[in-house]
Amino acid sequence: MADNPKTTRLGGLWRRDLPSGKSLFSGKVSVADLREAVKLAGTDELDVTVWLNDDKRTERSPDASLVVGPPWKNPESDDVAPATVSAPSDDDIPF
Repeated sequence: MADNPKTTRLGGLWRRDLPSGKSLFSGKVSVADLREAVKLAGTDELDVTVWLNDDKRTERSPDASLVVGPPWKNPESDDVAPATVSAPSDDDIPF
């Protein structure tokens, strides 16, 4: 997670495996923490990031953290443009 003073950790998220085979992350966010995040952001639109917890200390530790703050930027790169997918060409062989 970035050490930015305008970054707020809203809470932990736990992975839930559903009977259908799908998974989701769930957790709770306090209204007070959400209000503080909006106040720190100074805008009506918040950038949300989910950070996976690779080293859980206990079984009860969250699997991920929900963070609100400035958009995440890769420290190894200045550009953060989303990946683009090109349309297949006429020369592509269908399988």
